[in-house]
Amino acid sequence: MIEIICRGRHVIVDLAGLSVAEVRRQVGPEYGITDKSVAKLNGTRVKTSLEAETCLSDGDKLSFAEVRSTGAIVIAVALPLALALTCAAFVYGFVNNTATFKNSSADANFVRVTANTSSQPAMKVFGSFKGTTGSGDLFNIEPDAGFPGSLVASVSLANVDRLVKCYRMMALLIEARDSSNNLVDINMDTYQNDKDYALLTLSNGAVELHLPGADNYTIKLRSGYYVSHIYSSGWHSGDTTPIFYCDVTQR
Repeated sequence: MIEIICRGRHVIVDLAGLSVAEVRRQVGPEYGITDKSVAKLNGTRVKTSLEAETCLSDGDKLSFAEVRSTGAIVIAVALPLALALTCAAFVYGFVNNTATFKNSSADANFVRVTANTSSQPAMKVFGSFKGTTGSGDLFNIEPDAGFPGSLVASVSLANVDRLVKCYRMMALLIEARDSSNNLVDINMDTYQNDKDYALLTLSNGAVELHLPGADNYTIKLRSGYYVSHIYSSGWHSGDTTPIFYCDVTQR
C-alpha cells in the first residue's frame, strides 16, 4: 500500500509492485506531476530511461519534484509506502484466566471467566487508513451450577494509552451469546434484536453487558472499525493490538 501525501491530503492506494513510470501515469494527472518532474526512490534520483524498469516494494519512498529554470527543486508530491502492521489476532493477555470471583455473602466461587481462542478476531492496520476489525470471540463466562443470580460483565480496553498513539478513533460492537448461540438481551428491554450490543470506544473505555446468569455465555466482537493516524516509526506491533479485560459481578 502507498500513502499519497499532497497539500494536506492523505490517500492510501494499492500501487506496490508497479513501476515508477506506471505510478507517474496513474497519479500524475490528479497531483499535477508533469513529464518534467524528477522521480526519486528512497532519496536517489531515478533516470527517466529506467522508470519503466524500476518497481516499488513495501517500505520504499517515492517522490516527484519539479525543476525550475533556476535549478531550484520544488517538491510536488511524496509517496511513502505505508508500513502494513499485521495483527494476527487481538490479544487477551490481560484477561484474568485463573482468578475466581467471590460472592460477598459466602466464601464460594460463582463464575469463571476465560479467554475464548476458538475464533479470534484479526485485522490489518495501515497508516492513515479507515478499516474494519472483523468479528470473533473474546471471553467465556461460566456461572457455577445452580447459581441463582444475574450477572453484569464489564468489558474494557486495558491499553488505551498505547492505542491512541496509532488510532484517531476505534468503535467496537460487543455482544453476548448463550450456550445455544442465541443473542442475549443485554440492554434489558425484553427484546433480543440488533440493538443488543454495547459500543466500546477509545473514549468510554468500558461497557456493561447484563446477563441472566442461568447459562454459559460467550462475549463476542460483532464488528468494528477504526481510523488510524499517519504511520510513525514509533509504532510497535503491540501498540496497534487492543487488549481486552473482562470483570464479572453479581447484579
